[in-house]
Amino acid sequence: MSEPENMSKKDLSGSDMKGHDLKGVNLQEANLKGANLSGADLSNASLSGANLTEADLSYADLTNVDLSNAILTGANMNKARLLYADLENTDLRNVILSYADLRCIDLEGKDLNGSDLTHADLSRANLKDANLSYSDLSYADLSKADLNRANLSNALLAECNLSGSNMAEADLSKTWIGKARLCHANLTGADLSYGDLSNANLSDANLNNANLSYTNLTGADLSLTNIEGANFTGANLNNVDLSKTDLSKADLTRANLKGATGIS
Repeated sequence: MSEPENMSKKDLSGSDMKGHDLKGVNLQEANLKGANLSGADLSNASLSGANLTEADLSYADLTNVDLSNAILTGANMNKARLLYADLENTDLRNVILSYADLRCIDLEGKDLNGSDLTHADLSRANLKDANLSYSDLSYADLSKADLNRANLSNALLAECNLSGSNMAEADLSKTWIGKARLCHANLTGADLSYGDLSNANLSDANLNNANLSYTNLTGADLSLTNIEGANFTGANLNNVDLSKTDLSKADLTRANLKGATGIS
């Protein structure tokens, strides 16, 4: 059986390797800036320290690939498969990861500012302390993901699945989370101020000490939700379902409760 090809440190910028079989290839510190690797099989390859700025990795198989210390700024990874990929110290700013398979991936502390993660599968992913501000996560699957202390300010989370996720102390200020599923989510101490949670499902979620001041919750489902110590100052709770939710220990100063149901 032949040894995988060694292309480490080679200048392959702008090269066309679309659909190539590059399984196990050594591309450490290679210059792949602007390269076309769409549909390529890079499983088990080493791309540690490689420059993949604005490279096309759409539909590529990156299973078990080593991308540690790689530069992926502006790369297109639409529908790429990244199971068990090593992304330690990887630059992922402004990366296109729409429809990407990122299940169980470790992105703790990663800077994903401004990235496109629409429709991505991030279920059970580790996103603790990650920077996802201004990112688009619309329709993404983040079920049971760990987003503890993550920065999601000004992000788009429209209709995404966040059920069972851990978002304790996360920054979700000015974030659009309309029609999202957040049932059973942990939002303890999270900042959701000035956001939009209209028609979101927060049933049985934990909003203990969360900040929802001036947030739009029109039509949201907050039944069976723990809102002890939560701040709803100036929030819009128009037509919200509050069935079996104890309001007694929440701050509802100037909140709009017109049409709200389930208030005992």
